[in-house]
Amino acid sequence: MRYKRYRDKITYIVDRLEQLPEEPRTRVEKSSIFYDLHTSIEAAIDILAMYIKDNGLQVDDDYANIDKLEELNVDPEIAPCLRNCNGMRNHIVHRYNTFDEQIVFNAIPEIKNCMYRWIEVVEVFIGEFRPESNTGGSEPTE
Repeated sequence: MRYKRYRDKITYIVDRLEQLPEEPRTRVEKSSIFYDLHTSIEAAIDILAMYIKDNGLQVDDDYANIDKLEELNVDPEIAPCLRNCNGMRNHIVHRYNTFDEQIVFNAIPEIKNCMYRWIEVVEVFIGEFRPESNTGGSEPTE
């Protein structure tokens, strides 16, 4: 179990989402929001790939992994929200022709809710494999 890798990515997501400004006032703040959302969603999708692999399934592309997550019968709202987040990540990264910043800003509460919900699922999963702190052994990293 890659407990530390899960933990690092979860920490990254939470740190990034918690620092998002309520209302961006400058171009730099807007860019920071886009970057933090993009990389947080990417970290969540990385966690998804690890989760799929650690559940004995073959890792595939992002959307196929989301489909596999759905088949694992975890929280039924997780797969659709991860699909939406991944689509928003693509929208941010590629800045499609009709990029509307307000769409991204309006989606922030939904993205945060999805990320935190996904983290809850992962926390339960990795909690089953969490190394005991009082055993004196080291944490598994891979």
